Amino acid sequence: MSNLLGIGLSGINVSQMGINTVSNNIANLTTPGYNRQVVSIADQRPTGSTSGFIGNGAKVLSVDRLFDQFVNKQLRTAQALNSSQSMVYDQLRQIDNLLANNTNNLSDGLQEFFNNVQNMVSNPADSAARQTVIGTAESLVAQFGFVDNYLRELDEGINTSMKDIVGQVNVYAEQIANLNLEITKARGLTAGQEPNQLLDKRDQLVTELNKLVGVQVTEQNGAYNVSFSNGLSLVQGNQAGKISVVVSSADPTRMAVGYSPSPGINFEIPESQIRSGELGGLYQFRDTLDTTRNQINQIAMVFADQFNKQHMQGFDLNGEPGKEVFSLGSPVAFSNNNNKGTAFIQQISRVDTPKMQGTDYRLDYMGAGQWQVTRLSDGTVIPPMVTGTVPVVVEFEGIQIEINNEADLEVGDSFKLKPTSDAITGLGLLIKDPSELAAASAPDSGPSDNTNAKALLDLQNQNLVGGSSTFNTAYAKVVGVIGTSTKAAEINFRAQENIVNQLTMEQQNLSGVNKDQEYVDLQKYVQHYQASAEVIKTASTMFNAILSIR
Repeated sequence: MSNLLGIGLSGINVSQMGINTVSNNIANLTTPGYNRQVVSIADQRPTGSTSGFIGNGAKVLSVDRLFDQFVNKQLRTAQALNSSQSMVYDQLRQIDNLLANNTNNLSDGLQEFFNNVQNMVSNPADSAARQTVIGTAESLVAQFGFVDNYLRELDEGINTSMKDIVGQVNVYAEQIANLNLEITKARGLTAGQEPNQLLDKRDQLVTELNKLVGVQVTEQNGAYNVSFSNGLSLVQGNQAGKISVVVSSADPTRMAVGYSPSPGINFEIPESQIRSGELGGLYQFRDTLDTTRNQINQIAMVFADQFNKQHMQGFDLNGEPGKEVFSLGSPVAFSNNNNKGTAFIQQISRVDTPKMQGTDYRLDYMGAGQWQVTRLSDGTVIPPMVTGTVPVVVEFEGIQIEINNEADLEVGDSFKLKPTSDAITGLGLLIKDPSELAAASAPDSGPSDNTNAKALLDLQNQNLVGGSSTFNTAYAKVVGVIGTSTKAAEINFRAQENIVNQLTMEQQNLSGVNKDQEYVDLQKYVQHYQASAEVIKTASTMFNAILSIR
């Protein structure tokens, strides 16, 4: 009789645990990161007798969460790539919208400027025609400035986003490390039973962290070890590493990510090692942004420089030699902070702007007077022409660099060269008086001489940008490349998004809460509870019947 009561009670207990588990699933139907839980049930050890083994009911072994480590690993990889592609696409759209905007179309601005130079060619003595050249020159300078400022703001936005991402990464890493400790303690207090809520919370944090930087996860004794960037540890047991935003050792105008595995130790992580997650997407976009800025500045630089040179070949209405019409920002260069030598670049000059390319460079000292120049936009290695030792003069692609003393160099020393990127920062109009426009070819040829004005007009049809493009075709190439890159980024993002959706569906089919399924399970456990209660009622009735026998 007592055995029957025990069997019924065990059924009540199992049903109650099942009802509680299903209810918890339903309550967490929309909880991010929650994995569906199920009750693992087994029969109690039976009692042996001469008539055979008699069952003693059921028991709950554990409450398990439905979690597939392999599917989740696939999903994390896809999510990291998706976050990267999403970041690249969202950022590229901003440049695409800027360059495609007719209001700030540099091609139209250049065309309008040369149209007014044409008017001056037709009427070199007309002050009104000359004044429109001055007016459209001012507008063109403003247009270049607007575009460059917008691109610089995007660059500053990258720095801000990097700081935000790095801060979130450190918070998540610390929380995961703390959860590793809590999970270990919880398992000890419950004789090895899994603390499902803590496990879900930890996995959700890993998911969020992975979207930021792309991580690899290994499990050791129940704790997660989390690494990124080719094995750098973010979480090791209950210890968390830290990352920070630091000034790039190669270029003080840009930020990089530093890694601190322990207090007092910090080193810069190469950009090439972070290519997934939002941070990797920012790096990829910054590469494109750098190239775009350089190419826009290249157009402005070549335009202003070549216009100045031709203008200085002529004479103005007063018979004076032509002056520079436009000012330009200077090229810049930086020594790498990790250089072992003390040599520095004492001068960087633009010697032939049509030969210059829209890119930054890295200049590496190979030893014994040997140098290597690398275009950072495409990785092309350029053999430079090198002369002298004090100073060392390095020339390539229209650029000349003077390094103070070869004796101060060490093998492996490098320098970052930015010959074009700051051209627009100093772009301005130097001539305000229309009479100072040098349209004539001689000082005494009279106001009707338009020979030099014709030469100025001819600049628009010459392949001066990179030695292969006119000003307008060079700008059209920039717009076309950005448009193509934006479309490709959208395609990649949509494709990766579909992969994430498919893997998410697969993961949810196993681990997600389905309210219809939970309703069925709830009814099953309620009926089980009622049936077990009937067993207890029957046992009680039989017991009372026995007691009533006299």
